Amino acid sequence: MSTIEMVLAILGSNGVTSYLTFLFSKKKYLAEANLSELENVEKSIAIYRGMVEDLGQRIEILSKNMQTLREEREEVVAENTALKRKVGFLEREIQKLKRNAQNDNSTP
Repeated sequence: MSTIEMVLAILGSNGVTSYLTFLFSKKKYLAEANLSELENVEKSIAIYRGMVEDLGQRIEILSKNMQTLREEREEVVAENTALKRKVGFLEREIQKLKRNAQNDNSTP
C-alpha cells in the first residue's frame, strides 16, 4: 500500500466516522430538543391546571355568595311588603281618627 493510499484510507475512515457521528449526534440533539419541548408543555399545563382549579373555587364561592344574597333579598322584599301593609293600615287608622276627631268637634 502506498503512502497516498494510506492517507486516503485514513482520511476516508475519518470522514466516514465524522459523518456517522454527525448523524447520531443530530438524532440525539433532536430527541433532547423534543424532550425539552415536552417538559415545557407539561409545565405550562400544570400552570393552567392550577389556574383553572383556582377559578373553579372562586366560582363556587361566588355562587354561594349569590345564593345568600338572593335569600337575603327575598327576606328584605317580604319585610318591605309587610311594612307597606302596616303603613297602609296605619294611614287608614289615622284617617279614621281624624274623622272621629272632626265629628267630636262638630257635635256640641
